[in-house]
Amino acid sequence: MSLELQEEFVQVRRVDLSALISEFKELKEKIEANTLDYQLDQLCGTSRMVSSPVVCKILGWSRSTFNRRLVDEFNPIPMTKDGRDWVMSREVFTKYYNETYNPQN
Repeated sequence: MSLELQEEFVQVRRVDLSALISEFKELKEKIEANTLDYQLDQLCGTSRMVSSPVVCKILGWSRSTFNRRLVDEFNPIPMTKDGRDWVMSREVFTKYYNETYNPQN
């Protein structure tokens, strides 16, 4: 009888551990999904350039906010005209994003 109880206890612990591991994996995926690199990978694919719609989506800007930020006197967004759209490299966008939204105090 003692052996049966211990066996049930071990099975319960395995179930608890499996649930904990599953929750941890889900949390890790959510954290990764919120990183800038992940968002850029999802929105830009293999392109090394970030377009204005991607910038607006990541920063939560409307198109009019984007247009105002292009000519902002103090911190203009560093994009260049490419045909009909505005673009910048991923590296420049990451630098701009980090300097503007994640300043290291």
